[in-house]
Formats: sequence, C-alpha cells, structure tokens
Amino acid sequence: MTRGRASWMYVMVPVRAAMAKGLDVGPHLKACGIDLEVPDPKSAWYPYEAAQALWERLAEAANDPTFGLTATALQNDDATSWGVIEYVARNSTSFGDALGRIARYGQLMHDHATVELRTDPAGGFFTYRIPEGP
Repeated sequence: MTRGRASWMYVMVPVRAAMAKGLDVGPHLKACGIDLEVPDPKSAWYPYEAAQALWERLAEAANDPTFGLTATALQNDDATSWGVIEYVARNSTSFGDALGRIARYGQLMHDHATVELRTDPAGGFFTYRIPEGP
C-alpha cells in the first residue's frame, strides 16, 4: 500500500547522478516500476516506495556509499533541478528565510512529508520527515 508520493524532481536526482556516473538507468527504472516518459514530467508523481527503491538500487549500482551526497551535489550545478523549491530558496534574503520557504513548500517534493522550521532566540530546528522508510 502506497503511503505517499514522490515528485518527478525527487526521482530525477538519483537518475541524473547515475547517468553522470555512466550507469544505464533504464533497467533500474523498469525494476522499480517508474516510467519517466510521461506527458508532463514536472507534474508527475510516483509511489514513494518505488522512488526510494530507485535511490537504493542506483546507489548500489554506482558502488558509492555516499551516493545521496554525490547526487545532491550534482543537482546543485543545475539551478532549476529542484523546481519551485529551488527558486524560492535561492531568492530568499537569508538562510533562515530559505529554510522557512522550504518548510512552506516542502510537500511539493513529497506530498506526505512533514516539514517544519521552529526558531527561538537561541537558534532553531529544521525538520524534513518522511513517515516511512529510513
């Protein structure tokens, strides 16, 4: 049973990283039941379990224990890769403002995520939780 969905943007992070490492992502997409050939990719959503399985498969295929960090670093080279979340964060007046905007729009990446920014005079906490999975 699917408990949530992940956006096309989230799925493309490991796909782009794997392709940059020269991996054939086709078999991994197929094994996870993910079809990127959709009419409007940036509006596409996939079962979270399938997206997470793709991350795990591609990390293993890349033989990279830091694949998540590698993938994210590669995304940072493309200012449009995270969509509206990227746009609002990059156009914030401060780091705190960027985190607040990510908290506000975080569900555009995972529709079942809990994203919260709590601040107080001594500092603050930013949490981005997905209910299932590691």
